[in-house]
Amino acid sequence: MAEIQIEFSGPAAMLVPFKLNDTNTFEAGKTKEIPGGAVIRFLPRREGRSFGAETVIIMILSASGTVALNLVSSYIYDKLKPHKEKIEIQINRRSVEMTEAGITRILEEEFKMKKS
Repeated sequence: MAEIQIEFSGPAAMLVPFKLNDTNTFEAGKTKEIPGGAVIRFLPRREGRSFGAETVIIMILSASGTVALNLVSSYIYDKLKPHKEKIEIQINRRSVEMTEAGITRILEEEFKMKKS
């Protein structure tokens, strides 16, 4: 099973769509199955200490060779779409265009490299 690191940065309130429970928290180590046959696992988040500082959420996307990457990228994009102008995304430290096609393209490239 291949693993890819995805990092989101932006105002904390705009990253809440990835919450895992009703308290709007991101619990490190917790996993969540997402459409397309993949699983995401959250790492500890980093928050700036000043007012209005950005929060960074890091997750590990685990998927087998049969995963439907277009469903995975749709899921990620739909969660962030309302705030896409204020959120940055990196996949394996590569900046990603905040579009569904941009996310799909980088995911496909990264999974292809993992298989090689």
